[in-house]
Amino acid sequence: MTLVTYTVAQGVTLAITSGTSITGIGGLFGDIGQTYVTQIPLPLILFVVVAAIAWFFLERTYAGRQVYAVGGNPEAARLAGIRGDRRIVSMYVTSSLLSAFAGIMVLGRMGVGSASGVGVGWELSAIAAAVIGGVSLVGGQGRIVGIVAGTVLLELINNGLTTLQINSDYTNIVLGCVLGLAITADRLRARSVTKRG
Repeated sequence: MTLVTYTVAQGVTLAITSGTSITGIGGLFGDIGQTYVTQIPLPLILFVVVAAIAWFFLERTYAGRQVYAVGGNPEAARLAGIRGDRRIVSMYVTSSLLSAFAGIMVLGRMGVGSASGVGVGWELSAIAAAVIGGVSLVGGQGRIVGIVAGTVLLELINNGLTTLQINSDYTNIVLGCVLGLAITADRLRARSVTKRG
């Protein structure tokens, strides 16, 4: 369902904009995306703040523990009295808001809006960062600290290949291989947990 919605939304944006880029982005968007605080980009500071809030919510609150419970075993969570549907919807809404926030950051940083060029393929990078960071594709496992580490690792690989002036096509091959290794490791980990259980 998520992939269907994504594809429809991308098609709608291409239809509305006719595939042309929107330039001349300024004002508040440009200020947020290109501001530095003591030589540290504001988007990086906001990333750290959002990650810290997410960590606190998931690790230190009752509602955060309920999210893990619903992700790990929805039926057991339901029997424990947790409203799984409410938790799932709240996480989808939170994810949507954070995605919109990230879109604003990218818009301000690049100064251009494009339905066909900016952000294409980033959804796979986000999944790769999460899986590398220890998030299970079957749910219920993973920590914010691991996701941040996975994100930083992917960016280091990407920036390193760019610095070495490796063709972007080869960069995609390397990132795809990293994603494949991460998914394989996740499957092996899930299988070993099932055997022990």
